[in-house]
Amino acid sequence: MAKLSMMAGSTDQTLLLFIQDSTKTDGSGLTGLAYNTSGLTCYYARPGASAAAISLASQTVTGSHTDGGFVAVDGTNMPGLYRLDIPDAVVASGVRSVVIMLRGAANMVPCRHIRRQHGGGQPRSRLRRRQLQRRRRRGSRGERDGSRYSKHGD
Repeated sequence: MAKLSMMAGSTDQTLLLFIQDSTKTDGSGLTGLAYNTSGLTCYYARPGASAAAISLASQTVTGSHTDGGFVAVDGTNMPGLYRLDIPDAVVASGVRSVVIMLRGAANMVPCRHIRRQHGGGQPRSRLRRRQLQRRRRRGSRGERDGSRYSKHGD
């Protein structure tokens, strides 16, 4: 399950998804899916809210963003890789995370993606946030790497 970060309130977001073929034992991707494939559904859920459907729509690999747009990227050279255009409502401001799930087509392993969203600035990794927090704490005490430095450069 992929965990990706983005800024809350972002617009016109596109995901690249790998959809595995359930009939293969080598982890191969499933080819031949389209926005109107029988049984294929897409839903999202946010904390404290009911699941909501994303209506899948026709899309091209290089086309401009279309809410719910779904298309195979390259069934020959990258089997199982698909493009999904996320509706703006999915990543609305004030939402801390969202899970997006595609499922239901024949021979398809359900595909889940978690998006963690940040309220402002650029998305940061957990490690980078910890490093910045430590730096701020050390700076407020006049410390660096466990040793004390005077603020006057002595």
